[in-house]
Amino acid sequence: MVSRCRIRPALLWAVAALAWCDASVVCAAELPVGPVVRLKPKSVRATKPLLVEDPRGDGAPIATVQGARLRHASRSVAEAAAELPGAHALQTGGPASAALLTVRGGTTDQMAVFLGDSPLPNWDGAAFDLADVPLFALDRLELHRGAVSADLGGQPIGGALRLVPRPGRASEADVRADAGSFGSNGLEAGASRRADRWRGFAGARWLRSRGDFDYLLDPGTAFDPSDDRPAVRANNDVMRVGGLAHVDGRSASGATWAATWLGAWLDQGLAGPALLQARSARYARNRQVGVVAGRADDFWATGDALAWSIGGSWLDNTVADPLGELGPARHDGTRTAGAVAAATWTSPAQLLAGGEATVLGRVETGAAQVSVREKRTRNDGQHSTRALGGGQLAARWVGAGGKVQATPSVGMQAVRSAVADTGPATALPWHASLHLRYSPTATWTVSAAARRAVRLPNLHELFADTGAVAGNPALRPETAASADLGATVASDHGRLRWAVDARGFAAHASDLIQLVQVGPHRARWQNTAAATSWGGEATLRATVATAWQMTLQHATLIARDHSQRELYRGRALPLRPRSKWLAEARWTPDAPGPLAPELWAAWHWQSAYYLDAANEVALPARALWSAGVQAASRDGVASAALRIDNLAGARNFDLVGWPLPGRSVWLTVTWHLAAGGS
Repeated sequence: MVSRCRIRPALLWAVAALAWCDASVVCAAELPVGPVVRLKPKSVRATKPLLVEDPRGDGAPIATVQGARLRHASRSVAEAAAELPGAHALQTGGPASAALLTVRGGTTDQMAVFLGDSPLPNWDGAAFDLADVPLFALDRLELHRGAVSADLGGQPIGGALRLVPRPGRASEADVRADAGSFGSNGLEAGASRRADRWRGFAGARWLRSRGDFDYLLDPGTAFDPSDDRPAVRANNDVMRVGGLAHVDGRSASGATWAATWLGAWLDQGLAGPALLQARSARYARNRQVGVVAGRADDFWATGDALAWSIGGSWLDNTVADPLGELGPARHDGTRTAGAVAAATWTSPAQLLAGGEATVLGRVETGAAQVSVREKRTRNDGQHSTRALGGGQLAARWVGAGGKVQATPSVGMQAVRSAVADTGPATALPWHASLHLRYSPTATWTVSAAARRAVRLPNLHELFADTGAVAGNPALRPETAASADLGATVASDHGRLRWAVDARGFAAHASDLIQLVQVGPHRARWQNTAAATSWGGEATLRATVATAWQMTLQHATLIARDHSQRELYRGRALPLRPRSKWLAEARWTPDAPGPLAPELWAAWHWQSAYYLDAANEVALPARALWSAGVQAASRDGVASAALRIDNLAGARNFDLVGWPLPGRSVWLTVTWHLAAGGS
């Protein structure tokens, strides 16, 4: 049952449009980043800390998932990222389907995604689909719950996810095969090589699924369950082909360099919401990303460093809905090409006595073009363009002994956007942050921050005209002011090790961009809303006698709309559960024999939340159980894993009433061959 009210088709389509276009926008109060130099990370224990607080070595509290936990506990990047504190994954249902990630109530537009150290901009407003990235080709995920580190640049309102490519090791190869429910199959293969001055990894994958799971259809009479009937998800097939290659090395002069390529091809049916399924709508995407980066230490003087990166991207989207099942009949597409270049210079300086000081300067520039082709109206000539340039200045002070750190940062961008037959739009947004950190011992840390963050309207919001939605060249950037306070505590009692991370946040955003109805079947992007959000996250991880590993996580988010529209003022922002819980336990017994077993179980719970800004359509609370068992040869050559998701077979829904699969079974077989040490 989707909700506790009568769902009219018109309202359902309106909600769908709002969700896919990220119309319900809110800021996420996040912890601004601070330090701008790379120091050796502090951990709660010399080896394998339970909570890795500072994986980049710059003092910022960044949640991470990496290593065996990344590849053994998850089937996709979105699933792994959704287990990080403050993150929420929006799903469209079914294996290999699109998955969108938000942080602390922000939207996908407000969240930055980085491949290595280079951003993946969404010039055309299309949310980044995490399913485009093969999980096996990543070394770790870094979730910045708010500001991005100063050496990456910018201050995104909704946080950032950094995808760190898997480095090459001594000659080795991996092959992984998956088979599961609903006609799902997958094959992944990768190989790495390491030489004296370079190392590299390259891998490819193929995934497909029919996605024809059954669900309970509510024909719109939520208070009358007698007419609910079983239905099968139709036109929900997915096929993905892609890969990732990464090479890095060191030159004879000592400078480091890296090159990364990400390719993803997708073809799928657009099933639409549960109530009104589409039978013939299709969607195809071709994404190509290339990044080249380098770093030279002692570039100008002793202790300074120069880092640079150049990233280019190509994205081709095609939507075919000849019968108009998801709106007006259409057969159109969007091509986006863009590039971003940045240079960051850091240098030690004597700013204050009794400690260390470092200053950072960063400049960046970029350009993009979005081309729209529409076969129904033969409008193939609309080209939107954007050029930007910006800079950032930051400083870090570390007190004597390294117990106290302070990092102020300020930056600005100059942006000019234009489209044929439309006047240009210009903006000069600025952002700033202050991050404070106190670490009296290696086992506990307290940090606090305040910041002003900015999101520029994308080219779709500025200039798009799809017939149902009109752009607005006069849009102002979204802005947000936020504060954050958190602490991390760890303890080691021999057989019992535990660590706790707890953080609270609050924020206020203004000039939020939302769709506003301006006529029959016609809406326009406008700066109409303000919003507040506050809440907290807590994570407890423990290891008992090395055989038991346990995680307990909770997140609370309260987000309210303060728009100018009376109907929505004071209402809860849609698509944002107020409460989430995660509990997971793993048992790795030291059993004799040629196989090393592992058993695990997990419980995910989230509260009910609204689908619409008027809070009239709600999804009920849901609980999902999953469990699995894995057996690996002790020489590490082969392993097999059996996993069951949604053990209870619960009927659940997610993004705008998209149904989610019931009980699912997955079998994974992995083979590893190494020709040397790792």
